[in-house]
Amino acid sequence: MAWNNMGRNKIRTLLTMLGITIGIAAVLSMVTLGQFTKDKILASYAELGVNTVAFYGYRNWELKATDLVPGVFNSFDWKGDLAPLPRIFPEIARMSPLMMAWQGTARFGGKAVENEVRVMGVNEEALNITNRKLLRGRNFTKFHVERNSPVCLVGHEVAEKLLKSTTGLGQVLLVDMHENTFSCQIIGVLADTSSNKEWTKPNLQVIVPYTFYQQAVKEHWYKEMNNVLIQLKPQADVQKTGKSLQAFFELKYGKSGHFRVDSDSVLLAQMKRFLTLFTLLLSFIALVSLAVGGIGITNMMLVSVSERFREIGLRNALGATPASIRLQFLLEALLTCGIGGLLGIAMGMAGYHAILFGASKLVAKLEFTFLVDWMAMGLSVSAILLVGVLSGLFPAFKAEKLQVIDALRSE
Repeated sequence: MAWNNMGRNKIRTLLTMLGITIGIAAVLSMVTLGQFTKDKILASYAELGVNTVAFYGYRNWELKATDLVPGVFNSFDWKGDLAPLPRIFPEIARMSPLMMAWQGTARFGGKAVENEVRVMGVNEEALNITNRKLLRGRNFTKFHVERNSPVCLVGHEVAEKLLKSTTGLGQVLLVDMHENTFSCQIIGVLADTSSNKEWTKPNLQVIVPYTFYQQAVKEHWYKEMNNVLIQLKPQADVQKTGKSLQAFFELKYGKSGHFRVDSDSVLLAQMKRFLTLFTLLLSFIALVSLAVGGIGITNMMLVSVSERFREIGLRNALGATPASIRLQFLLEALLTCGIGGLLGIAMGMAGYHAILFGASKLVAKLEFTFLVDWMAMGLSVSAILLVGVLSGLFPAFKAEKLQVIDALRSE
């Protein structure tokens, strides 16, 4: 009966369905594209290194003799402090110690880059953590780290100034670092890059295994491991993990050490909050259009009740219960909303895939992929049911409460 009654005025029913179709298509498209944009922006930020926690730990020189501490902190110990962290914090993907000396000098073939070279001691994971690429050659391995091998990777600018006549691979580079002098065999040349921390001068770096770095320097303070780079898994909360790391070491060493996390975690947290707000704003705009469609169904159903007073009166006179009258009008609203909503889901999927395809042609690094956001799909289906019930409730109750004598007298 509900289906047949919908066909009485096909044009009016189709136009009402159109409002729901547009509303559901807007909800599905806006939520899906908002979440897709959020994921892509955060992924691009991750490529810049903001999913990397730079964690620092320094001795507390103001520690008093009366201060009771669980253990005395001088600097990080790789095996005792850092190697166990991935078991304690599963969100950690990679780690590398980071030791750096400024104002180094690199010499090769009678040429020199004086007082500008940054000498860095890291492990084999550092290039992946910092997203550094090799122009030629290879990265050092875990074997080089364990054996304190005198090998090195040189920055692009160092290679341009010293190695113009050769690839540099296999050549021996002489490095002066304060009062320390050591030589290392070049096994790789790093590609040109930039950094959001230009004081590190990535193109003027000479990178060696941290074990060899500790062996090559004489001064004790240069051997101390006070900084560690930690790359987190893609969906990890950078700010939360950074605070957890800080709390872990403060509990372990008490006041004997000062621990802090690089401020990039705060930047990423702010960006996530902004993108979440952006997605919610898009969803709200889409829900407004859906509400307009729901109001359209309510209006159509009220008109339908007014037009069918005699039918309702006859059904009541022949023994129809108020519940059956209410159910009929609710079903009409649900059918209208359901059919329009399904068309809206199809239209929404077609619409946002067309937008993604167009964007993939305009943006070089964006690839077109078939995308289904199940959260957005679930929200759309829930909206169809909710709007169908709400838009049919008032007309259904009005029809249910109609008195037989008033209905039969209406014409």
